[in-house]
Amino acid sequence: SPTDGTQVTAYAELNQNLRNGDNPVFYRYELEVKKLFPSQSKRLILVVRGDIQTTFGKQVPFYERSSLGGQNNLRGFGVDRFIDDHLVALSVEQRIHVLRTRILNVAAEFEIAPFVDMGKVFDTFQRRQFRDYEITPGIGFRGIVRPNVVGRVDYGYSREGGAVFAGLDFPF
Repeated sequence: SPTDGTQVTAYAELNQNLRNGDNPVFYRYELEVKKLFPSQSKRLILVVRGDIQTTFGKQVPFYERSSLGGQNNLRGFGVDRFIDDHLVALSVEQRIHVLRTRILNVAAEFEIAPFVDMGKVFDTFQRRQFRDYEITPGIGFRGIVRPNVVGRVDYGYSREGGAVFAGLDFPF
């Protein structure tokens, strides 16, 4: 589990639905940037992630469209709460090391992670699309056995109430 660094992911995807008689073609592009900013003591790690995704084409299946909501973005909403052709998302999370101990002779660490997720899906790129983002603040709890095991529980609050997600690995 990283504590410092930058990860940039970019991809282009071409899809053709051969089961549909029209054989529609669609394209998807994504750019995601993650940056970890550790404090000098490494007790605090600020994590920032930005994501832009676009989908172009006719008859794009709903399950292939851009979506927000769920355990990895807009954690205050249910999975795939918002779906459209394009998305913009930003997440900021402060991972705070709270405790290091041994459990059954295994070194374990515990973190608290307050976060804010924001994002929006939309059907066309226009200046007005960069307003009225959904915002979900929340708190996460992490149990870590380095280098590879992370258990987490996140609670995100939204205008629709909130959501709790549990899983393995960091949300991003």
